[in-house]
Amino acid sequence: MSGVVWLCILCALGLTACGEEAKPTAPPRPVPLARVEASGPEQIRELLGRVEQTTVAPLAFEVGGRVLSILVLDGAEVSAGAVIARLDAEPYHLQVERAQAQLMQLEPDLERKALLLADGIISQAQYDELASQTEMARVQLAQARRELRKTTLNAPFDGRIAQREVQEQQVVQAGEPAFYLQDDRRVDISVGLPSTLAQRLPLDQRLSARARLVPDSGVELELRYREHQSSAGRDEGVYRLVMSGARPPDVSLYPGMAARVHLRVPTAQAEARFRVPVGALLKDDVGGHAVWRYDADAGQVHRIEVGVVALLAEDAIVSGELVAGDAIVKSGVRYLREGQAVREWIRD
Repeated sequence: MSGVVWLCILCALGLTACGEEAKPTAPPRPVPLARVEASGPEQIRELLGRVEQTTVAPLAFEVGGRVLSILVLDGAEVSAGAVIARLDAEPYHLQVERAQAQLMQLEPDLERKALLLADGIISQAQYDELASQTEMARVQLAQARRELRKTTLNAPFDGRIAQREVQEQQVVQAGEPAFYLQDDRRVDISVGLPSTLAQRLPLDQRLSARARLVPDSGVELELRYREHQSSAGRDEGVYRLVMSGARPPDVSLYPGMAARVHLRVPTAQAEARFRVPVGALLKDDVGGHAVWRYDADAGQVHRIEVGVVALLAEDAIVSGELVAGDAIVKSGVRYLREGQAVREWIRD
């Protein structure tokens, strides 16, 4: 082979080497990561619910009269035994005084008649009639004292004044609702339960849920089953389910407020369930889903097929070849490819 040919070959190899050096390896792509969480042997269903009005007791004076003073306003919190309102007690004081005066007159007379009965001056029937009158006077005094006490209206339990029906100086009748007291110790949230889901639920104390208000205030409520409607409502195939929990302190909750209720639905399936961010799901052309699992040793991502069990507001419950604690890419998943070099992106 001539020297000219060798020179051409060497030049070609040199140009090839120069071309390879001109294409440097792309740096690893920064990606945000999230950890896979085990979801346990249950499914999560998100339903829209609303805060219900809890036990509301109508409060009424047991005696009638003129409202002298009201010590609470609408929406005020009260403790059990707290005074809510008072009636004008003067007429009832007079009743007590009359009953006392009558009893004070009869008791000495009864003592004298007892002596006369012993001496045989009066008959047993005469003595029994006076004794009956005296006993009746004692009952009337006790009744007058009780009615005097009832001119003060007290809260029967801790709660909030939901509504006031009377004003000061208003004359009210006995038993007429004057206030409505809402039980402030718990919160009730109701949801519309589809019949297909109702068939799978243990409608008893085993049923639990987690709720967040809408808009999200950052407060989570742990709820337990309270009651359910045994027949469908106006929406055919939808049943009313009420969940209850402890009312959180320093949070204003009013009837009608919306809430997202994450209902825990027990399942007998042995397949593991995992919670992942919704943004981590990669959807293919045929409706399947996958996530990108991060291999820290190789600095690469690998596609893992998953099945979506439930979609929540921010998370998804999935099944697949995952392990709790796996690192997955939580956003920007459609820009990645199998085996791509990546590194964890950390917000400054």
